[in-house]
Order: sequence, then structure tokens, then C-alpha cells
Amino acid sequence: MALEAFSTFLSLFLMPVFWLVVGILFLGLEMVNRRVIYFLPGCVAALTIALLMALHHVMPAPLPQPPATAGAAMLFWLVLTCGSIAVFAMLRPRIRRRNRRRSRRQLFIN
Repeated sequence: MALEAFSTFLSLFLMPVFWLVVGILFLGLEMVNRRVIYFLPGCVAALTIALLMALHHVMPAPLPQPPATAGAAMLFWLVLTCGSIAVFAMLRPRIRRRNRRRSRRQLFIN
């Protein structure tokens, strides 16, 4: 009984609808607190997996294929999320500097 419930839970990771819901949930969390950059990469990664799973029938062979197992899907999501967090963390100070410069120019223009 418990094994059947666990396998049903794992089968959720192989459905594009599950990853779409996870992506929308993470996007909502990002909208609530925009200062934290951890939710947006999770959203992007989940939506990427959902897109791969939904469109894998029409994609050519050399493009990445969706994960075949639930563990591979979770690992793929985790790697994409951590990689995106690293990229956003590197870009965040640059964006802040540019916004500060822009706001200073606005002070002098008015």
C-alpha cells in the first residue's frame, strides 16, 4: 500500500502539469518578495522542464530530451535552479549599480 502511494507520488514528477504548477507557485512566491532571487530561478527551471516534457514529441533529436525518471527530473530541476541562482547572484550587483546610477541621474534632471 505504501509502495503504491510512493510510486504514484513519484509519477507526478514525470507530468508536465506538475512542473507547470511548481513554476507558477515559485513565480507567485517571487512576486510576493522580489528582493529574494531564489524563487525566480526555480520558476524558470520548472517551466523549462514542463516545456521539455510537453514538446518532446515535436523536437528534433539533437535537442535535450526530458528526464526519463522521477529522480532524473528532480536532479535536472535542482541543477538548473542552482545554476540559475549563481547567474542571478552574479548579475544582481551589476543591475543594482545601474539602477543607482539611473536614479542619481533622475535627481539631477528634475
